[in-house]
Amino acid sequence: MAKSRPLSEQQGALPMDQWPRFDPTGLSETHRVQFLRNQNAARLYMKGAAPKQIRRECGLDAAQVRRLVARCLQRGADDQVVGEAGLVPWRRLGAPCRVKPAPRDETDTGYAGAFSWLLRMYPSVEAAMHAVLIDPRSRLRPGSGTHPCHAVHAAFLAECARLGLQEAGAYPFNTQSLAVKSVAAYVRRYLPRHLAQLAEPMLGSAAAAKLRTGDGRERPSLALFERIECDAHLLDHAICVMVRHPDGHYVQRRLHRLWVVALVEVRSRAVLGYSLALGRQPNSRDLLDALHMALSPWHRYQRFLPDWTYSPLAGFPSEIAALRGMGFRQLSVDGARMNFAKDVVSRLAQLMDAEVVYLNRGTPDDRPYIERFFLAMEALGFHRLRGTTGSHAQDARRAREIDRITGRHWLDWQHVPAILDHVIAEYNGAPHSGLGDISPLAYLEQMGDALHPQCRQLSQDEIDSLQFVMSTTVVRGNLSKGRAPYIEFAHARYMGGPLAKGYNLVGQRVQLRVNAHDARFGHLFSLRGEPLGRVWAAPPWHKVPHALRLRVLIHKKTQARARHTAHYGDPIAQFAALSEEALARGRVAPDGYLALQRALAQRAAEACCSEQCLPQANAPELAGSSPPEWIVDSAGHAALRQPLPAPRPAAQRQLQPPGRPEDQR
Repeated sequence: MAKSRPLSEQQGALPMDQWPRFDPTGLSETHRVQFLRNQNAARLYMKGAAPKQIRRECGLDAAQVRRLVARCLQRGADDQVVGEAGLVPWRRLGAPCRVKPAPRDETDTGYAGAFSWLLRMYPSVEAAMHAVLIDPRSRLRPGSGTHPCHAVHAAFLAECARLGLQEAGAYPFNTQSLAVKSVAAYVRRYLPRHLAQLAEPMLGSAAAAKLRTGDGRERPSLALFERIECDAHLLDHAICVMVRHPDGHYVQRRLHRLWVVALVEVRSRAVLGYSLALGRQPNSRDLLDALHMALSPWHRYQRFLPDWTYSPLAGFPSEIAALRGMGFRQLSVDGARMNFAKDVVSRLAQLMDAEVVYLNRGTPDDRPYIERFFLAMEALGFHRLRGTTGSHAQDARRAREIDRITGRHWLDWQHVPAILDHVIAEYNGAPHSGLGDISPLAYLEQMGDALHPQCRQLSQDEIDSLQFVMSTTVVRGNLSKGRAPYIEFAHARYMGGPLAKGYNLVGQRVQLRVNAHDARFGHLFSLRGEPLGRVWAAPPWHKVPHALRLRVLIHKKTQARARHTAHYGDPIAQFAALSEEALARGRVAPDGYLALQRALAQRAAEACCSEQCLPQANAPELAGSSPPEWIVDSAGHAALRQPLPAPRPAAQRQLQPPGRPEDQR
């Protein structure tokens, strides 16, 4: 009989220096000594030592050593050799293999290995289970309420019944559980082995994308202001407002929770700017306000909380002169509607040639830095207040149910801007663990030369242009009917200034620039960009400073309720009365109520000023820029008060004889 070749010389045998290593420090003393003996014997065998030498040094004969090496060269479930783990004494390398079929009588014992024997004898059963697991039309989706084992077990029983096992009373139909535990164990073993195929149908696209990511070694190194992350966050606190009751006292009424839109620089983790959205959902105007704050000089908030003091290190990057008004290259946002606004995309492209990068919505790992900031902002601020709603329903920091109902610890909405500004400023000045325990502001000062080469500083006029809305409209009017020229924009008429006697502009298209936060006046330009002058909104929109969005909301409410403002009364005051009446009766506050309160507060602040003037725009003063005077007739029509022309002397009048002109020749 020919002698077989050693395993070390057979084709495909892996050298011992390439085997997976095993650390014997966790073994007992007896097993560790045996492992080291087996390891030495396997090393001598793989080097081609004689059997006598192996027996003399290790005490093992050739058959024992050959069996140990064969165990080490076996392939596991991951198609990798077992390696030195096969040298551990009394260690099982594979599952036991059943040889005999399962018993047919209904007994409680004797079913060890019956499930694996069934799959080995009937491959179609395993194929049926695989079809359910990898089928893209399957209902095995996150949150679907259908456990994977339920569908797989149903397919398993259906295939077994098709093979005639149910009629024969064979396994699994002779058991009480119908092998459901074995199927569940099979599914748990199957999922990790085929994670690439099952990640998306079982866990969702977000989890599948994270499983495909690397370990971070190939992460790109970004320069300062190369990428900015933007997102909106719903504050975890109950917000209220004080409303005057018809009986005369003030009552608390709960409002909707507020949103904050923030901008975070990726490399330094610094918060460049933010805006507090007063509506039920943030919009593109809130995003532009956050951009305007990020580019404008920051001023410490002193209103409502005069006793609060900022630490010397607190602040925003706009305090650094070299970074004030600094643009960026990319804006990373999610799929929210406000990020798709043409106004946002066009202004970023025109001002700083920035690109908007859209990522999937609902995947926080796509924007990790701003999501981490939101967690820190809540932990440093609103989660420390007793009226917090917590981050989830089971959060232990949530206020008690009785306090949430009675409003004992509700937060007045007027205090939210001050708290928010203070918390974010302190965050920028606090040490950050991701920056080597230095603050984001200190990092920006130290790494100021690492700016992206294509970033440039914007001028103040370019920054202020984010607050204006441009619209192309047609000048209307009728000289024969005595109707003064005017333009219509956002449910209001604008008159005065260059339109007072500008009948030559009637029918022409002009550009109107209006401040989005104070729509009482605007500036008129020709289509070629030449400034024409300042115009004012006609009554009743000329009194209270208001935002364009508030005017649109008030117009919708008045149209829906068929209300008419008689004799050009103040629509903002009427809307405030209707809103407070609804709140006093316990109803929900209408959308835009907080923007209304901001407009009334701005009007009160202007009334307290000794100088009575309109807010100055950033455009240069133009001729005819004084506010006009309005008159309202008995029918409720508004017109500009203009001086009457001087009467012509009678001597200058030339009476024409009757007849046609050609008769006088």
